[in-house]
Amino acid sequence: MAMFDALCEAGIPLTVVEIAREGFRKVGDALCPFVALLHPLRQHETAVIEDDAFPPEVMVGDIPGFCYDLYSRPGRAALAIFINGQTDTARWVRDHIPPQQRVSFLGGIVFRVEGGAVKSRLRWPTSDELRRLVDIECNGPHCHDATEILRLMKADIPVLNDVRAQLVVGGEHVQ
Repeated sequence: MAMFDALCEAGIPLTVVEIAREGFRKVGDALCPFVALLHPLRQHETAVIEDDAFPPEVMVGDIPGFCYDLYSRPGRAALAIFINGQTDTARWVRDHIPPQQRVSFLGGIVFRVEGGAVKSRLRWPTSDELRRLVDIECNGPHCHDATEILRLMKADIPVLNDVRAQLVVGGEHVQ
């Protein structure tokens, strides 16, 4: 692809460009070229490798609760039920997000809480700022700062897991 050839011509090391090219070939995600584009910045900043804090993993029946997410029918149904509940998170979503966008919005927030953590994250100032921008400032036109909703959702994950359990397996919720 011409984009990756241009990255090589721009002086980005071939191995970095090939990693980005292979990532793009396998997953087709537009984020893959950013690996190569960010490489020059990374060379001038101090980095550390750290594990993120992971939320507790809860089983809903025989399946981890996080599997019931925005991309499964039971997960979408659980999010819709949760939004109509009495948690602080549900009230915040109802107060700020138009009805037709609530499930998708909350699904993205839940992903940030449950699925955004990784082991061995390469952290450096630019990457930390990009992550902050995505997590806090890139959640749509009705949420310019997700700090509060992320905090609320972290506290209400046990309630969402209870909804998942009630919906999916009639209450079988294993810690």
